Amino acid sequence: MRPLENTVDTVDTAALDLVAQRYRDARAAFDAALADLRIEAAQALRDGVPPEQVSARTGWGLDDLATLVREEGPAEPAGPTGGR
Repeated sequence: MRPLENTVDTVDTAALDLVAQRYRDARAAFDAALADLRIEAAQALRDGVPPEQVSARTGWGLDDLATLVREEGPAEPAGPTGGR
């Protein structure tokens, strides 16, 4: 075997590992923010905020918001107050 054939195995992959981890962390943060935004947008619509205002703030179309409300369902009732 020639010496150059094995060079790929010896390449330092620390930079690749770091960037891959940063991507995974950013993706997780994005997914969490999207979930929060979906919940808040659906709640705003249930609370009577006009869909046009929610659309302007989220960048989502009116059809997307209608689908969102169907997917998120009605607001959950408040749970017990712990005996108060």
